[in-house]
Amino acid sequence: MGWLEALKDARPRPQINTTTVVKTLLVLFLGRIESFHGLELTRRSPWWKDFLGQRLPSADTLARVSKLIDPDAVRQGLRLLYARLKRNKALPPLAEGRLALVIDAHESHTSYRRCCSGCLSRQVGPPGKERTQFYHRYVAAALIGGKQVFFFLDIEPILSGEGEVTAAIRLYERIHLSFARAYDIVIADSLYAQAEFFRTVIAHPGKHVLTVLKQENRLLMVDAKALFETLEPTVLTSKRSVLEYWDVEDFESWESLGMPVRVVRTNERVEVRRQLDQTIDEELHHWVWVTTAPKEMLSSLGAIQFGHARWLIENKGFHEAVHEWNADHVFCHHAAAMVVLVLVAMIAINVSRIFYQRDLKPARRTTMTLRHLAKVIAAAIYRDDPAAAPP
Repeated sequence: MGWLEALKDARPRPQINTTTVVKTLLVLFLGRIESFHGLELTRRSPWWKDFLGQRLPSADTLARVSKLIDPDAVRQGLRLLYARLKRNKALPPLAEGRLALVIDAHESHTSYRRCCSGCLSRQVGPPGKERTQFYHRYVAAALIGGKQVFFFLDIEPILSGEGEVTAAIRLYERIHLSFARAYDIVIADSLYAQAEFFRTVIAHPGKHVLTVLKQENRLLMVDAKALFETLEPTVLTSKRSVLEYWDVEDFESWESLGMPVRVVRTNERVEVRRQLDQTIDEELHHWVWVTTAPKEMLSSLGAIQFGHARWLIENKGFHEAVHEWNADHVFCHHAAAMVVLVLVAMIAINVSRIFYQRDLKPARRTTMTLRHLAKVIAAAIYRDDPAAAPP
């Protein structure tokens, strides 16, 4: 972890050991401990002396130093972790030899009382009883590969007065500087079907973008639907599903983009067994995607697989980060500290998943979950703590 040593020079304040604080924050998330104060209760444990070479910093110190750490120094840890995985061929492609970069936004928390320089605000409540609500929102990016690979890369806060796509463009340009060879296609939801975002991605040679297309009154959608009505779909059937899809290139209805695009449409009928009464129902799903990737680069089934993979950032990304890793907890309500803490949480999540998937034997994984692994880490901290001894 040479990047941790570099953190010592991140701020010209020698009395603050930022390396120690970042290592402590990593343990905070790896052990899934709920707060700085909860962590501070373990200060008497000799485990900290062995791990840090000193006593555990207090909650106030963790909060104060978190405000001073340069987020780019923490991002370097994510870059080095990715480089090692790439070198060890631990990032298999999602489909057809390609990896995807998925981008989406997440709202971390809301408050009616406290705000900081990074807070956004909005009026909520019925007319005449509106209240000012403060909240933080950021755009996150992750790599999606085969064999359930999901790797967080970076985040970018959405600033006051700007839209989600504006922050996403800023995030993408920074990611491309460090991870230009890590992905082939950028995937996102329908909000990103904007000419500015598409042009930002395709301005880099060899990069393409695929997003959901939803606006029913959009000229591109109208033309695509009209054409698909005249074409017979390709049909694929399996034991419990039927897939119908259309795939047409060279649509020129997106005038603001100024280049032809490809539109893929699917009707998917899937049998679902209900958990409550074990009955089987049939669900029908309709999807439309727009992409700049030609068929020579990405087949129809590949485009459909990439389109559905976007949901991983919701299910495997944000949902697990919030409910399993306490990533939305406000450890320190400060704009810079909150970015640093989310980046450290991303490192902890990536490291845990990599260790679980690559280092544990398959037989061991059948008897140990990631949640259990976190409890083992927490147990090591509490094991020799005098405060944990029975009275």
